[in-house]
Amino acid sequence: MLIAVMKKFRYTILLVFVLFVSCINEQPTGGADLHVGDSLPAFEVVMNDGSAVNNATLQGVPALIVFFNTGCPDCRQELPVIEQFYLLQEQAKKQMPSFEDASGRRVEGESVKVVCISREQTEEEVAAYWYAKGFTMLYSAQSDRSVYELFAQSRIPRVYAVNEKGIIIAMWDDTDMPTLEDLQKAFL
Repeated sequence: MLIAVMKKFRYTILLVFVLFVSCINEQPTGGADLHVGDSLPAFEVVMNDGSAVNNATLQGVPALIVFFNTGCPDCRQELPVIEQFYLLQEQAKKQMPSFEDASGRRVEGESVKVVCISREQTEEEVAAYWYAKGFTMLYSAQSDRSVYELFAQSRIPRVYAVNEKGIIIAMWDDTDMPTLEDLQKAFL
């Protein structure tokens, strides 16, 4: 009898822990609530390589915008899928021809741009996680929710597939996380 009670207690504690960890500060904040068909909001982030990503740099380029926190179990599950997608895009980019634009400037072929943006995490936290996992995709560490709230109120991961015109063509969150196949299909 005592063993059964102990097991039940242990499972209850485990359930409470899982619920606590999976809901990292998930109080709705009054941010935006973008949907498929909406345009990207005006935003700008600096990636870990120093490059800027904003609406202007994404103009004419399909993009996958991912909001995450490395302490979130669902994000930790989804980020390897995003890395796989990123690696496929980098491989495809190498096979695309470059060309000269109207001004005579050499333009490299562009595949889907993957933009990973943390929510409420420092550069050090994200960098340590990226290093531990061997991720090569770029990220922008955001210590607050200001960029995130331009897109959503709550729930991570948040994944937005955006066409070259800046229109959201597919989106997912922690209730329906995308597979690699889902991501690829979004851009067909």
